[in-house]
Amino acid sequence: MSIMHFLETIPKLEIVSFTDTDRIRMLKKNHLPFCGTPKKHPYDGEKIFLLADPQGCDPIYYDFHIKDIAFVEELPKIVDIDGRTVSRIRLWIRRGSIATRCTPFLVEGF
Repeated sequence: MSIMHFLETIPKLEIVSFTDTDRIRMLKKNHLPFCGTPKKHPYDGEKIFLLADPQGCDPIYYDFHIKDIAFVEELPKIVDIDGRTVSRIRLWIRRGSIATRCTPFLVEGF
């Protein structure tokens, strides 16, 4: 059996997209999206950490108040070479909220 025959026999999957345009328009108007891996805040139960790129070479994390999150979307998981999976989400944060962005850097002389 040829590979082309196999590909032709796979049934077509119908994907239904999210079509609530009023909600999307409202979110885009009053909120900003931030994507990453969620982590529990180490000492404040009313906040959440969001690691922007957990497996990248430039790790940045955000610190948001849970009360400022309007909507959460689950994104596809990341799988590393060892088969470990990392969950990812998109948080829609209310504009005007106070948050923290931390970027590590190497301390060197001038």
